[in-house]
Amino acid sequence: SGESCGNCDSCLLRLKGFKEAGVTDPIPLCL
Repeated sequence: SGESCGNCDSCLLRLKGFKEAGVTDPIPLCL
């Protein structure tokens, strides 16, 4: 669907990486 769930291990690791890099994730979260 082109969106991240924000809950699974892969999404959490991705979000952590973007946060640590100080960059906004270009893929929207599906909350």
